[in-house]
Amino acid sequence: ARRALQSRFEQWSDSLNVARIAGDEARRNNAYRELLGVTTDLGSADRRVEQTATALEQARFALKDLIDKRMDLLVDQLQYTSTDNERRTLALVYEDLSNRFEELDREAPPEMQVTPVVLPNIMASPTDGARELSAKAELLERYAARYDTLIGTIEQELSDLEKRAQRDRVMGGFLAGLDRYGDTNLPVGPAREVPPAGSEAGESATPIPLEERMGELRDLLTRYESLREEARERAGHLKQRAQEITE
Repeated sequence: ARRALQSRFEQWSDSLNVARIAGDEARRNNAYRELLGVTTDLGSADRRVEQTATALEQARFALKDLIDKRMDLLVDQLQYTSTDNERRTLALVYEDLSNRFEELDREAPPEMQVTPVVLPNIMASPTDGARELSAKAELLERYAARYDTLIGTIEQELSDLEKRAQRDRVMGGFLAGLDRYGDTNLPVGPAREVPPAGSEAGESATPIPLEERMGELRDLLTRYESLREEARERAGHLKQRAQEITE
């Protein structure tokens, strides 16, 4: 439906342009009315899509939270199991939940994932006056604020991953040696799979263990903390120069 509306929008846009060129006022007015109607319909369709996407994302978060709590309960429950068979059963449930959790992680929309933000080379120019220097300082401060937000996002993700890694270690400790007494393979804490750079949808993914993912995030955190301080420092210098000019 959205695609059909977009097609109608483009058709009436073309009709409007043709009518303008031809000087056909009646045709132009008709195309304009139709275009307004299609634009309204497109806006409604976009809002419905946005509402659906928001609802899906809320459901994804709720399901992740439910699975996370269920995995916590399984680890606690292991302390009260008395046989290896019971532990194997719990481990298989844990593994299944862990896989489902990873799938939900991979389904996160791009805007929910941390992407690099480069600090532009904003420097003072010999011709800059106080207004230009202040504007550049303000822009650098906005970048520092963006880094603040990203740092908070990364710290939260690191906290979540560290909790999961610790839970996997606890589960692994309870299950150590069980495979020597049974045929069941019990991998704990499955690797997180993400598509390699340049891969197409549906191609095989490269597994990234939790520890490796945490290492990447720590490196990114250090980088953003450094860039935030650089942005603040450069903004401070520019504001000082602007103040000196006005004095």
